[in-house]
Amino acid sequence: MQAGHSKEKPSYSEPSKKRSRSSKAGLQFPVGRIHRLLKTGNYAQRVGAGAPVYLAAVLEYLTAEVLELAGNAARDNKRRRIPRHLQLAIRNDEELAKLLGSVVITDGGVVPHIEPSLLSTKNSCVVFFSRTFPSFPSWASLSC
Repeated sequence: MQAGHSKEKPSYSEPSKKRSRSSKAGLQFPVGRIHRLLKTGNYAQRVGAGAPVYLAAVLEYLTAEVLELAGNAARDNKRRRIPRHLQLAIRNDEELAKLLGSVVITDGGVVPHIEPSLLSTKNSCVVFFSRTFPSFPSWASLSC
C-alpha cells in the first residue's frame, strides 16, 4: 500500500454536513436570502448562482468600510454614539459621499463647516455699531 492513499471509498449513503453558501464564500451576509430577494423582486427573469454571492460580498465590503470609518470617528471624539459618527464618516469620505449623497441619516446632524469668506482676515474691515465716529453715519463706525 502506498503512503497517503487509502482504499476506503467515500460513503454516499451518509448525508454530508450542510454548509451555507455564505460560509462557502466566506461571507457574513446571507447569500441565500439575497438570492431569494433577487428572484422575487422581479429584477430579471433569471438570476444566476454567482449573482447573490457577488452582491453579498459587495454589501459586506461597503458595510465594513462605513463601520470602520464611523468607529474611527467615534474613537477620535471619545464617544460611542454611532449615528453622528456615521454621518461624519460618510460625508468626509469623497467616494462614500458621492455614493450616499442623497441619503438622510436620522440623528446624524450636519458636518461642521464655516465658509472661508466669513472668517476674518488681516485685510478685512469690521463695522462696529456706535455713535462716536463723526465721518460715518451716526450708527456705524469702521475699523480696519
